[in-house]
Amino acid sequence: MTSGSPVKAEKKQLAPMKRMFRKGDLVRDAEGKVMEVLQYPKAGLVEVWWFDQYAKEVRKDVIRETRLSKAA
Repeated sequence: MTSGSPVKAEKKQLAPMKRMFRKGDLVRDAEGKVMEVLQYPKAGLVEVWWFDQYAKEVRKDVIRETRLSKAA
């Protein structure tokens, strides 16, 4: 230990999860609904919106990123 320089404890930093989709991408869920990505409120969660054909209105929801796939 040298004088004048404090010993710093190393902190393990977790690598952030890479996002699978970008804002505005069209994605498909397990039920086959096509949705548009709005934002990522937390790691692993995606805020999406879609048009509900039965109620004739736009719906928003926050779902897990792993439940989505890229829409063709």
